[in-house]
Formats: sequence, structure tokens, C-alpha cells
Amino acid sequence: MMRSRALWISALFVASSLIGGLEAADDPKVKEGLEVGNEVPISRMRAVVGKVNDRNTCLAGLYRDNRTVSIYARSSREPQLAALAKKLEALLAANKELRGYVLLLEGSQNDKKYKAQLKEWAREQGLSKVDVAITNENPAEAFGIGKERGVVVVYSDKLKVKYHKSADAGKLTEAMVKEWLADLEKLAR
Repeated sequence: MMRSRALWISALFVASSLIGGLEAADDPKVKEGLEVGNEVPISRMRAVVGKVNDRNTCLAGLYRDNRTVSIYARSSREPQLAALAKKLEALLAANKELRGYVLLLEGSQNDKKYKAQLKEWAREQGLSKVDVAITNENPAEAFGIGKERGVVVVYSDKLKVKYHKSADAGKLTEAMVKEWLADLEKLAR
């Protein structure tokens, strides 16, 4: 009797864990990131490069009255991220009302070596208009970005998402960057 009860409880625990895991995997917000129509959340982040330097802030909040391109990237080593950031820099230079930032989803704001690497990365890309920051939040909870996503691009107007594209970790291609930038250029007009 005790053994069958223990097996039943174990089976119930396993089943509930599986169902919970399936729900999270099926929830598109925990995979894809912010969708069209969502509000860009005000969140904690550590600005490393840009208008606000080496301070906790929220770039979305700072640019809440603007049209903004937000790039959420797992790490600065994502393929084609440098090309995407450079093209965003050019887009911002051509459109004075547009704002933009890259938010790194992994890494610690307290890691001085990591912050130095990001500053060097931004310098190598020639970023002067694109801000770079490290999130202080859980990306899945704050932005709906699951671990399988490497890069998510969001265009928002006064914090309302108007455009969204994403690529799995390690899968951002040159063709995707070209397509996304063409879309963003149209939206920025």
C-alpha cells in the first residue's frame, strides 16, 4: 500500500513537471520575445556604452517618447550581431529622431572584465549612437525571450512594439540582417 502510494505521488509529480514544462515551451512569449502590440517593459539594466555610461538605468524608459530599435542579444559573439549593430548605427545617423540600443541578455553588470570587453566591442563597431547595456533582469520574465533565442530585434514607437524579428542562438545570417534593416529603414521614414 505504501509503495503504490509513493509510486502514485511520484507519477503525479513527474506528470505535473512535464505539463508545466510543455506549457512554458508552448508559450510563444517565452520563446520569441516581445510581439507586435506589446509594450516594451521598463526594466533594470546596466548601461555600458552610450548616452548613459556605466549606470543602472532603463534605456526603454529613457527613450519612451521616441521611436526606438531595440536589439536583444544573448551575447556580443552572436554571428552577424556586429553587422546588425553597425547598420543600426548608420540608420540612427540618418534619422535623428530614431533611438537604438543593444541589450545583452547574459553576463553580469558587476563583471568589470565583461564590461571592458563590451566597451571594446562597441568601439570596434564604431558605435557612437547605439547604446549598449547588460540586463539586470531574467530575459524570459522581463522580455519573453527564451534561452534558444540569440537575437531579437524590436522596433517600437512610444514603447508600443510595431515590428519584431528573431533568430535562434547562433543562427542570425547576413540575409536576415539585410532583410531586417530594409524593414527598419521603411519604418524609420
